[in-house]
Amino acid sequence: MRARTWLLGGLLLVLVVGFETVRKKGSKNKKSSKPGNSGGLKKTGKKASPSTKSKTREKKTSPRKSSAKSYIRDGTFTYELEHSIEAGEFTKRGSVTIKLSRSSKNKGDVSISEFEFDKETTAKFKDLISEHKYYRLRLTKPGNASTSPMASVKACALEMSNFLEAFTFNMDPLGNIIAFDYLTPVVTCATPKIRVSEGTKFKSKGRVAIGKEGVRPDLTKLILAEKKGPPPKSFLQKYWIYILIAVVVLFSAGG
Repeated sequence: MRARTWLLGGLLLVLVVGFETVRKKGSKNKKSSKPGNSGGLKKTGKKASPSTKSKTREKKTSPRKSSAKSYIRDGTFTYELEHSIEAGEFTKRGSVTIKLSRSSKNKGDVSISEFEFDKETTAKFKDLISEHKYYRLRLTKPGNASTSPMASVKACALEMSNFLEAFTFNMDPLGNIIAFDYLTPVVTCATPKIRVSEGTKFKSKGRVAIGKEGVRPDLTKLILAEKKGPPPKSFLQKYWIYILIAVVVLFSAGG
């Protein structure tokens, strides 16, 4: 009786494994027989049509990187330039005008208005130098006071550089200044010499830096995967509990 039970259990397992093997082979044959499959094309000796090649080429080349010039918006953008030379208060120094153009090799033309030191400003700037404080700048856009990027340098470093200053305006393609770099040729001044006087002017240079557009993700594969849903379950995954119960019953009956 026990040998008979073992024989029935073994036959049951052989049937289950055999059925699962046949099912897997059938699914593989279906995939290989689909039109457009590379394996199917090799067996039949057919060549891919020009339309198939063009579609494959499009898939390989996407997503594409677009150049910075292609998405820059043409226009002229004006910002107010403010500076702080005492007690953290900002006063108007002038304006910054930036002209963006797709055809421009430099991406944008920068114009910074001149500023000339008067008697009061000269005295305040001398105090900044003697007290080793920073000269601070701020950009504000008319009608949009919420975004005001700031930068600063040591007042003595600016004076030691003979008031030569360099701006780099980091902008987005819509003409908004995200931040700006403010640099001087001299960055240290252990023993500053106060040479500022009335009539002194800033020697300003400016350029524009626009970030490049990033690679856009290809969502086609994700959408197709969501539509397909999870892969179908195998025979063992679906009915393993019933097979287990049948095997247990057979062995129990044999005992």
